Amino acid sequence: MGGINEGEYAAVADAAVETAEVRAVEGVVLLLKHDPEGGADRYLVKGMEESEGQVVDFCPDKILDQLLPTEDHLATHWRDRCRARLARNDLMPQFSMN
Repeated sequence: MGGINEGEYAAVADAAVETAEVRAVEGVVLLLKHDPEGGADRYLVKGMEESEGQVVDFCPDKILDQLLPTEDHLATHWRDRCRARLARNDLMPQFSMN
């Protein structure tokens, strides 16, 4: 079982997603990685919901502020880690397309 090495990814996108069934707005992280075996224009996307216990924790506050309260332990932990990183004023990782 491998972990996520954020240095392998070309871009990270965070989103607040609203579900229609239950009134909820949850966090989602999308990681974009170049797939050299697929060709110059081929990328792989890995999507993770906040309740999956994500490792990537540099979600901007403009997304975090849109999320509705949750009782999910993993989602709450992820949000807390993102807020802690923002409070420390850590910069977002610099991704390269090289």
